[in-house]
Amino acid sequence: MRCAPVAQWKSGGLLSRWSGVRILPGACLLVLAALLVAVPAEGKGKPKPKKKKAHVTRPTPKPKPATPPAVKPKRNGKIAWVRDGDIWLMNADGSGASQLTSSPEDAPVVYSKPAWSPDGSKLAYVASDGSGSSAIYVSDANGKNTTKIADGGANPAWSPDGTKIAYSGDDGENTAIFVVSTSGGSPEKLCTAAGFLNQPAWSPDGKQLAFRREAVDGTPDSTVIASVAGCVEAGTTGADDSTPSYAWNAALAFVRRDDNADQDIFVRPKGGVATDVNANPGYNDFSPQFSPDGNKIVFVSDRDGNAEIYIMNADGSGQVNLTNDPPATEGTCDPDTDICDAGTLPPDDADPAWQPVA
Repeated sequence: MRCAPVAQWKSGGLLSRWSGVRILPGACLLVLAALLVAVPAEGKGKPKPKKKKAHVTRPTPKPKPATPPAVKPKRNGKIAWVRDGDIWLMNADGSGASQLTSSPEDAPVVYSKPAWSPDGSKLAYVASDGSGSSAIYVSDANGKNTTKIADGGANPAWSPDGTKIAYSGDDGENTAIFVVSTSGGSPEKLCTAAGFLNQPAWSPDGKQLAFRREAVDGTPDSTVIASVAGCVEAGTTGADDSTPSYAWNAALAFVRRDDNADQDIFVRPKGGVATDVNANPGYNDFSPQFSPDGNKIVFVSDRDGNAEIYIMNADGSGQVNLTNDPPATEGTCDPDTDICDAGTLPPDDADPAWQPVA
């Protein structure tokens, strides 16, 4: 419907004409008003757009550091130890003893301080010749494929990941703790102090070392626990202690002299207090090493009159002699022939180490 543009005044009113049909002016106004409401003029009457909310960037929360899982304990394999300057192997019950190294007669070598790799496939040890020089070697578990990895070292200890060996060595002024890669390369001096640092032992997470500090300048001798990075001292065992050994659960075994000056083995659980687990008045127990599963300790004792290898539970119970060396025999002489028998001495057993088995 359109309102005609032609308008006339007739009979006193305004008439509009559209296709011959006349409509009243009021109706046209209503139509126009409806059109104006339905189609607003451009730029007028449009609804205001909604304001967008400002985007706020929230900081991403930092994830909490995951607690490292406990090291899975290995199974207990063979025990390596030193007998009269050679390395031997035996089963954990003392059976099946066999000699691993043999010093040549024309160039005698003394072997000591065997230490197993974390997977039990290799053995590190010290070899010293008659001139007094020494070096650290690594061989397969059967003694084959020997490689020298450091000159002048002692007390080798494998890192838990098997990539490094810590040892004690001379830095020109003191005895320091060094670290060398098992794949070769130059040693790195890790810890040094006035005096002597030796007998290193890695914590199971590889972040700390425990070692014996024989200090000078009035500093007491002790077993020190220090970080591997920077060798920052974190504490001590609190006394004149030696030969530390960690279990997979971070328990620490070491040797301390009791009130009678005898050597006893102490065990300190992680975060706990050290306890004397094998007080044997009048005798010395020393060189403790945890079994791979952490339930037992192999050690040396002179309670039979000579140094022999023993094992016990980690709480000191169930002590068993593994080597059972024969006693000494006295020498005799035949007066008729002037032939003398010098007698025998029991072998000297030392430096036990327990093989991990995956």
